[in-house]
Amino acid sequence: MLGAAAEFERSLIKERVAAGLAEAKRSGKQLGRPKLVFRRDEVKRLREEEGLSLREIGARLGLTLATVARAVKAA
Repeated sequence: MLGAAAEFERSLIKERVAAGLAEAKRSGKQLGRPKLVFRRDEVKRLREEEGLSLREIGARLGLTLATVARAVKAA
């Protein structure tokens, strides 16, 4: 009996969360983590002109290795 009540409560929570997310999208709110703002042209320049490694670029600009790698791949 307790299990059935817990399942019902969980379904109610799930519906409320989905409704809240849908309303936020309709009102134009930004959902999720904000995009990281940095100079992608600077990453490209450091890689091509100075020949720095991805780790060195990340250390110099204060970015993670994965962020630098994505920026290089996109360029």
